[in-house]
Amino acid sequence: MKVSVLLTRLLKNWPTKIISLIAAILLFLLNRMSNLEEHPLNVPLSIRLHNDYAIAAPIRQKISVIIKGDPDFEIQQITPEDIEVYIDLLKIDSEGEFTVPIQYKKIGSALEIEPLEIDIEPTVISVKLEKKMTKSVDIEVEKNIKGSPARGYMLGGYTYAPTVVQIVGPRSKVEMVDKATTDVIDLSGRTKNINMTVRLVSIDPLVKFKGGGDIEFSAVIEEIIEERIFDKKVIVGRDLTEALVIEKALPKGTVTVKAPLIVLDKIKSNDIRLYIDCSNIKNPGKHQKRVKVDIPDRVEVLRIDPEVVIVDLIKR
Repeated sequence: MKVSVLLTRLLKNWPTKIISLIAAILLFLLNRMSNLEEHPLNVPLSIRLHNDYAIAAPIRQKISVIIKGDPDFEIQQITPEDIEVYIDLLKIDSEGEFTVPIQYKKIGSALEIEPLEIDIEPTVISVKLEKKMTKSVDIEVEKNIKGSPARGYMLGGYTYAPTVVQIVGPRSKVEMVDKATTDVIDLSGRTKNINMTVRLVSIDPLVKFKGGGDIEFSAVIEEIIEERIFDKKVIVGRDLTEALVIEKALPKGTVTVKAPLIVLDKIKSNDIRLYIDCSNIKNPGKHQKRVKVDIPDRVEVLRIDPEVVIVDLIKR
């Protein structure tokens, strides 16, 4: 009897009770959602694209994403790597401009958090598609070699590889490209040979280098070799016996040498000396002797003038 009375009371005005229950549930959910914590992210936009086509005009690289979740789950720890934002162009197989929806899905640690709301801005994006084109172009280096080696050095020559690179991108962009260039190669102050990796300069954000954007560059840095004349140099006699003396002063001479510039810059006048070897002269009189020279290391004598002198010796 008590059970039937209870059922009667429960079923009395049941539509009103059901509506009240639903309203209570909705109020509970709304209250809970209003208490969700917000966390903004900038997420890279990925593109799912047919292999024969390429994006032909710049589009947004990142999409604004706001995630909402229960503060108890520390949604601040969710990173852009936990949300994938993408556009799907795989079914488009023609050139033209298209407006497509921006989609998303949870990955990584975002899969473990519930409830989790995700809002993105914008929700659609315009995309221009063209046929993908591949082309080979020459790599130009010379115009990007800047600066000079250190004093006394010069660029002796250079090589680089590869000399040709393939570029790939939308047809209209690739057709306009006839060469690729490198970053600046600075020779300033160099004294040694160069072996380095040099980046190719981006032609257009939508045009990529196939197989990488680097070249291997080598350069020979050589010493500058110069000639220099030292004139009015006094010619002296060496190792002359004490019993003899030179009656008349010897003429002054000139010597022409060749050496690296960095060596020549350090040479002082008295570092180069002209002389004749008198060690084998025992008797007075006139003697013909070849002029010799003392020179620093790494210096090569080209000419001595005069090459031969007459020395007049008398007894002391």
